[in-house]
Formats: sequence, structure tokens, C-alpha cells
Amino acid sequence: DVIEFITVAKEYITLLDFPEEIDKQTFAFKSHKILPLLYLKASLLPEIPEVFNEGNERFCTEELYDAIQNKVHRLLRSNDYEVLINYDSQNLDEQEWVKLSEIYADIFQSLYDFLNLYRIGNEEMMSNALYECQNDFKMLWGKKSLQLIESLHRMLFENLITEEEDDPEEKEIPLHTENWFTEKLKDIHQNHDHDHHHHE
Repeated sequence: DVIEFITVAKEYITLLDFPEEIDKQTFAFKSHKILPLLYLKASLLPEIPEVFNEGNERFCTEELYDAIQNKVHRLLRSNDYEVLINYDSQNLDEQEWVKLSEIYADIFQSLYDFLNLYRIGNEEMMSNALYECQNDFKMLWGKKSLQLIESLHRMLFENLITEEEDDPEEKEIPLHTENWFTEKLKDIHQNHDHDHHHHE
């Protein structure tokens, strides 16, 4: 179950390494296939006992998070809908409107930290990484991913994907971390292929 979750997590990370020329329809189509699988595989992870530590190392910097969100926003543009998170008519303080691009980035952040920590490879770190990712799934991105899946479902099957003319203003957000991000991805792919053989 853990190996299968890792495999889908890597697919999700790869999904967000899309080339600039990808079209919205293709991205939505691929996302719509990977996200339900990611949710399923996360729900099948073995229950990890709580780990008491001082916090795991973080690999997804604020710059990388912003770069991912910007990249997805620039692709989706008018389809970067805001969805209501934690709807509760009795407790309005908990509610927030979140863009789909932010949900993509939230999931990315959790999985990216998990994969980098897990590939370091000692048993304690792997257990810590799994516990934290499972907890993130339960408390943070699991519900959000369902709302992202629902939005993608509507975009694909109700023909809500808008074709847009190029808008030069949309391209003003620089992606300084893009090359670094892609290099880190190559590093993850190479190390993972080695680690998986080792752990199996």
C-alpha cells in the first residue's frame, strides 16, 4: 500500500511539472484521473502510530509553493474557481474560499515534503514522513482534493473549460524557481527508483 501511494504521489508531482504549452483540457483530464487514485491510495495507507518529534525537515519552500500555484493559475485562468472549504452554517469563522490552484499547491506541498523525507531512507524518517503525510491527508488536503475532483468533473463533463485569448498580463508573474523545481524532480525520480528496489 505504501509503495502504491508513493507511485501515485510521484505521478501527481510529475503532473505539476507540465510544460508551458500544455492545454487546459489535457491538464484537467490528467488531474481528473490522478486525484481520485491519490485519494484512494492515501486512504489505504496503514495506520501509522503518532510520532513525537520536533517537526520534520521541509523541502517545499514558500517560493516553490508560490511557483506551483502561479503556474497552475496561469494555465487555468478563468477556470481557477474559488471553492468553499469547511462549509458550516453554524461556524462561519472556519469557512474560507480557496482557489483550485491553491488546492493543487497544498497537495503538492504535502507530497513533495513526504517524498523527499521518505527517500532519505532511514526507518525513523520514513515513519515520520508517512505519519505526517497521512495526517495532512486526514486534516488538510483530503477534503480539498474531493472539491478539486468535483470541479474538474464539472469542467470536463459540463463543458465549462473556457478557451482564452492570450493575455500578456497573465504572464507577468516570474517563475524564478522553475528550473530548480524541475532539477529537484529529476533528483526525486532517480533516487526513488533506487530506493524502491532497496526497500522492496
